[in-house]
Amino acid sequence: MKKNLFILLTMLTVIVCLPESFVYAVPGSTSIATTVASRFQDNQDGTITDTATDLIWVKDGSASGSKTWDNATAWCSNLASGTAGLTDGSAAGDWRLPGKNELLGLISGWTGNYASEWLDSQGFTNTQYVYWSSEQYNDSADYAWVVTFITGTDGGYLKTQQTYARAVRTASTTTTTTSVAPRFHDNNDGTITDTTTDLVWLKDGYAAGGKSWNDAKDWCSSLASGTAGLTDNSSAGAWRLPSKDELLGLISGWSWSSYSPAWWLDSQGFTNTHQDGYWISDSYMNLFILKGLNFKTGSVDTYYYAVKLPTRPVRAGGGNPSCAASKALGPDNPLLENLRAFRDGTLAQSAMGRRLIQLYYTNAGSINAALDRSPTLRSAVRRALEVIAPLVGRKEE
Repeated sequence: MKKNLFILLTMLTVIVCLPESFVYAVPGSTSIATTVASRFQDNQDGTITDTATDLIWVKDGSASGSKTWDNATAWCSNLASGTAGLTDGSAAGDWRLPGKNELLGLISGWTGNYASEWLDSQGFTNTQYVYWSSEQYNDSADYAWVVTFITGTDGGYLKTQQTYARAVRTASTTTTTTSVAPRFHDNNDGTITDTTTDLVWLKDGYAAGGKSWNDAKDWCSSLASGTAGLTDNSSAGAWRLPSKDELLGLISGWSWSSYSPAWWLDSQGFTNTHQDGYWISDSYMNLFILKGLNFKTGSVDTYYYAVKLPTRPVRAGGGNPSCAASKALGPDNPLLENLRAFRDGTLAQSAMGRRLIQLYYTNAGSINAALDRSPTLRSAVRRALEVIAPLVGRKEE
């Protein structure tokens, strides 16, 4: 018991607060990831892993050259280690042209002038302006969906037009990454946290019913604990309509094998997600024609402002729900930043430190359960962290 308590306190005071999207390289794998706490992991073999979806992408965005849709599809299928800057051990048939929503998910959360510039700032290279997706555009066999990496939007191209392909594949034994905790955390209070963004979403996708855009905005801003199945202690003003990028980010990771974003999202723990448009807060066309995200197709569509659509409110997170330090200190405690800085700047820089981080996540569930069971233990951990966090957060003079 004393030994277990010592291990518990040691891990809590040293490796707390790693985001749940953290992905580590499994010992013995042929490719060792170098970015520890970032969403995107450079595998040093011509590929980058998006830890939010566990998809692996070709790092060089211009490797394909500009091609027709048929030729781009064939290029991806024939791609293998030894070509396009790849040294990942992949073989022909491993790579494919990505789906539209996989491409949109890749740039979810982008900021700045162009999505292409943002993606290259995350470790990718030579990102072009328009990329083919694998999917037929609407009902026309002559067109395919493309995603523009200027504005982060989708559209249709004739398949005989030429543009670029960014190949994708799923994780394999060549580059082994392991998601240590689920992406979506059910808080058991009517909310679900997306641990890749720390945004908190209303679990019930039809709690508001159908509302016009103005009524949906008002409903979100008045939402509070005690309504819509919430027991999260939130108050009016905490909730809002999500932006386009926030909703697109929420469904990043779904594919057509899951039939629709609505079905996929409910399989992740959400409920009552309708295959319909959901209102977004931005990107309106004019006073009467607004935009929403279609949860049947995953596309951004236009809607008359008075049409009654469902809404899925969002609010800012209060710290990682599975972070033991956040549980002990409180989600808004500024000492958490000291601990995160120590994690990223010190622990993540050594093999021993990364091993400690991995060990923490192996035992994260039991650690948090112990804190929940024992207020005395939680208080002791809090006092220990209040002493240690200021020390590890000090900067060199």
